[in-house]
Amino acid sequence: MNEGDMIEAAAAAIANSMAAFTVYITFTFGFLATSYIVGSKLERFQALTVTGLYVIAAGYSTIIMVAWLQAFFAITEVKATALDTILLMQRGYWVLGTIVIQSMGILVSLYFMWNVRLSKTE
Repeated sequence: MNEGDMIEAAAAAIANSMAAFTVYITFTFGFLATSYIVGSKLERFQALTVTGLYVIAAGYSTIIMVAWLQAFFAITEVKATALDTILLMQRGYWVLGTIVIQSMGILVSLYFMWNVRLSKTE
């Protein structure tokens, strides 16, 4: 595999990772909008169902994004390319950072739903 092929494969892995992140953002925005608009009106079962589906979908998107990031770094470690000179393309904490940030987003979204549901009883 020549350098051009390596860069193309790395770009494809990053594109797939960004697609997974886009899906995560879509699920999170949808969950937050639903929580804000109708969260206090949902029955307990409905709220649990929506919350469970959100956690599964957002968690799966996070796992897929991390997998593609790992694929990107595996591709770039096979052979030295021009990507090695770009500081932001170094392994660093991208994978761990993605897991932490997106997991925090899920937890904050769950707190938001809980807070909206709590205000229903007040």
